[in-house]
Amino acid sequence: MAMKKYAVLLGMLLAGGLAAFAESVPGVFLQEGGWLWTEQKDGIMSASVKMSEGTAITVETSGETDASGNPVAKIKEAEYDGSKGKTLTFAQVKYDGKSYWAISNRFIMQKKPAVLLEDCAMYNTKSLADVVNAHLDAGSVVATGSTVTATGDIDITEVSYFSERQYAVRTVYVKSSKISSSLDDITAFKILGNIAKTSDLDKKQALFESAEALNLSPKVRAAVQKAWDDTFTPDEAAEPAATEEAAGSDAPAGPDAPDGL
Repeated sequence: MAMKKYAVLLGMLLAGGLAAFAESVPGVFLQEGGWLWTEQKDGIMSASVKMSEGTAITVETSGETDASGNPVAKIKEAEYDGSKGKTLTFAQVKYDGKSYWAISNRFIMQKKPAVLLEDCAMYNTKSLADVVNAHLDAGSVVATGSTVTATGDIDITEVSYFSERQYAVRTVYVKSSKISSSLDDITAFKILGNIAKTSDLDKKQALFESAEALNLSPKVRAAVQKAWDDTFTPDEAAEPAATEEAAGSDAPAGPDAPDGL
């Protein structure tokens, strides 16, 4: 009887230890217009929630770590709507209090959302000599990791972003002085993106007012002011309806169905 009780107690302790080790960690979804998925009864993933880049999520871990000691996400291979038998790797995540699955190369774990204040050179490593033959634009939403001091006492920060060319999350280094982790700064650049997409001057003006109400860093406030100056003349700001010209469509790019996964 004593042995049986001991075995039961040991099993409970082991189960509790594994549960404690397999925890959730913060993450950042990085693909603009990417999807969170729900698993159907037949095991096929169905697109459920369309996401904005820089959105915070929680990632469920498997209880294992990689070679660097970082937690590994809980993943599974699964088909998805319209895949015709093809599979992708999905990771279990939580968003807005609900459980979903995300394609594994659309997010990054254990980093925080941020935005680039100006155009940035990219570096493959912590060396400023190892520059990438490309750059990230001002307003790009990224996820930030550790900061180190490079040559010449210049701080650089590890950032991850979604590369449309590689169609996956990519990690590089940029100069720390060009990054803001302020949620208001991130929101302001997203607002500027929406302003650029609409030809409705009334809508533009309302969006500018939303941006102006935020607690912005000096560089972002200057970017908002420049965008305003480029958009309006004094007469247009006073009477937007009289001067508006049809310069495009307010419809979102691409079909409403899952585009590009």
